[in-house]
Amino acid sequence: MNPPQRHLLLDVAAAQQAGDTRAATDMLTEALRRDPHDLMAATRLAELEIERWDHASAMPRLQAVLRQEPNFAPALAALAHALWLAGRPQEGLEHARRAVAIQPPNPHFRLTLAQLCAWLGHDAEARAAVAAVLDSPALDGPLHARALSLLAEAHVARGDFAAANEPFRASLALAPDSAATHTAYAMNLLRLGEFDAAWPEYAWHGQVAFFRRGDTRPMPQQLTGRAWNGEALHGRTVLLRDDQGFGDAIQFFRYLRSIRDAGAARIILCTFAPLASLFQRSAPFVEVVTERPVLRPSDFHGGTSDLPAVFRTRLETIPATVPYLTAPPLPRRLRLPRGGAPRVGLVWSGDPRHMRDHHRSIPADMFLDIADVPGLSFYSLQRDVRPADALALATHPAVPRIGETLRDFAETAAVVARLDLVVTVDSAVAHLAGALGRPVWLLLPMVADWRWLTEREDSSWYPTVRLFRAGGEGWAPVVRRVADKLRAFVL
Repeated sequence: MNPPQRHLLLDVAAAQQAGDTRAATDMLTEALRRDPHDLMAATRLAELEIERWDHASAMPRLQAVLRQEPNFAPALAALAHALWLAGRPQEGLEHARRAVAIQPPNPHFRLTLAQLCAWLGHDAEARAAVAAVLDSPALDGPLHARALSLLAEAHVARGDFAAANEPFRASLALAPDSAATHTAYAMNLLRLGEFDAAWPEYAWHGQVAFFRRGDTRPMPQQLTGRAWNGEALHGRTVLLRDDQGFGDAIQFFRYLRSIRDAGAARIILCTFAPLASLFQRSAPFVEVVTERPVLRPSDFHGGTSDLPAVFRTRLETIPATVPYLTAPPLPRRLRLPRGGAPRVGLVWSGDPRHMRDHHRSIPADMFLDIADVPGLSFYSLQRDVRPADALALATHPAVPRIGETLRDFAETAAVVARLDLVVTVDSAVAHLAGALGRPVWLLLPMVADWRWLTEREDSSWYPTVRLFRAGGEGWAPVVRRVADKLRAFVL
């Protein structure tokens, strides 16, 4: 690496450390303008794009680097991460392995490999990659902390949740400002039901790019007031924003009634456009907006994902009265037959951008075995059918593809409210059906999201949800079990 390039990368790192990613991006863009063949600048720029979930821009940039230099290990490692975000983790794993093979001493590449291996079920390889870093004589504090955090993730990935807490704590002792580790530790505590200990850790999640799904640009304090931490609300205005995904927005919507009951004079909710109509119908006391409310000054502000912590939620105090969403009438263009066989809605995949989508989504050719159970009318609620699933769905012509015609969550709610059962993977529709108080059978991977805990068959958040957990043998047995339960459901 030549001296000018070294200085550039140091300046970029300093800008990132200061939280100024725009300056870091500008420096790298200018460097590439001067020298379009600067492989390291192109790779670092792609890494910044990956950090903001823009893998669509990062991947062609990295592929161009690798066309110039097929064995450029930094680009291989970055492309591994981008492919994971793009829903192609197995391809990412091969690139991570190549990066390590080319530069075995590089600990960053080994840790990238460890993370992919952990969540793709290659436990021994993940542990070996972490051990190689922990045994390195050149191990520094930040690397040591990251390696310990990934060791904890490896425990979580194989379902050994209690064992993960010690390496999480050891990692935080070395890197107390690591938002990603605080958040991972928090989710493991929540998964174990240790809510009191978890919420202070979970407060770090807003600093982790993975969770910043809503509009998180800072708003002027004279308009938004202070961050709300539970202060008295009598006569005050509260501005909230949905800051994670659709399912999270639906789950945490329940707290708006608690805010109203706490005396807030005015509640403004900035949410995602597909949710706005349903939310406004369900809570007329809330002003629901979908754009930045720059003309709506408030006394307090916050993200809806912060509300469980603000209310010091415990398992026994979760506001779990359902329904708390109100479905509209069914649009005229949508028709469901009256009477006849029980109606069952099906969802087999979630958002492919989710970093662990490969765990929670089920291939349609396996999941749709459920639709072969006689005596039931099945409806696909799948909004987006992936190309790999289209053929399997085509072999089930008796399953109407109603989900692909739905315009927003209000229309989805109108359909779900008229179904007898929803069978789904962990998706926004699962939250929607639960919030509507409809019966839900939820298929979960062995390592489920924190809100579903670890062993229970019911949900503290949604009383009408029944949980079906996969074990280490994969999805096939749990799909068969659901099909067997559906046969009994018909009787």
